[in-house]
Amino acid sequence: MKAIALQAIHQPNGGILGHEVLVRQSVGGSWVGPGAFMAGSNPQAWVSMDRAVAQMLINHAADLRGRGVSFVNVSAHTLADPAELYAVCRSLAKLTQMGVEVCVEVSEAFDAIGSSFNQAMGVIKDQGLLLAIDDFGIEWSNFSRLSSYPWDYCKVDLTAVWNSDNLDWLIEVRDYCSANGIGLILEKLECLKVLGGVLKPLNSASVQGFALSKPFILQINSFADCSATQQKAQQSL
Repeated sequence: MKAIALQAIHQPNGGILGHEVLVRQSVGGSWVGPGAFMAGSNPQAWVSMDRAVAQMLINHAADLRGRGVSFVNVSAHTLADPAELYAVCRSLAKLTQMGVEVCVEVSEAFDAIGSSFNQAMGVIKDQGLLLAIDDFGIEWSNFSRLSSYPWDYCKVDLTAVWNSDNLDWLIEVRDYCSANGIGLILEKLECLKVLGGVLKPLNSASVQGFALSKPFILQINSFADCSATQQKAQQSL
């Protein structure tokens, strides 16, 4: 059984920018991520999962409204197939019509450049969806990609930060995002102390990670069910 989990993205002022959408599968009584249940899967399986996640999110529209931006990962395999990408984005666009703001996270494993890359980004933007460069500092999510397209958000993988000899590149990313109106998000934060230490120059960025909040499984239509129960109670008075 698969389910949707959400992990909050925290703004510097204490507010919630939105949530990253995470797909989970129940294995042996525990919820595991794609790294476990999709290991060794072929490209079509990843495309099928992206389609399934989009449909699950539509089913959860009532639960997603009011939670800020929904950041949705799309696999490199789907991004590389214009027809499949169009189908997934058409489904995600239905969410925007239902009052849910959606941002597509472009995988660091997506290796397209030039016209192929721009075509894929155009498919996403044409459906009214926001764009985030995901896991900046890993594989193809680099400064060349960041500066080649008008992104809405840049999500920096803090693993890349800890593996760096210096943080000059991170300051460059901060300044570029600030100058170009790109929302900066630091993800995979596991220790709050670093926010006042090595990451202090980035105190204007939003933050995501276990140090602040863990993912939680969405119960199907939990908000809608609550509203329906309240409505029935009022009708019985």
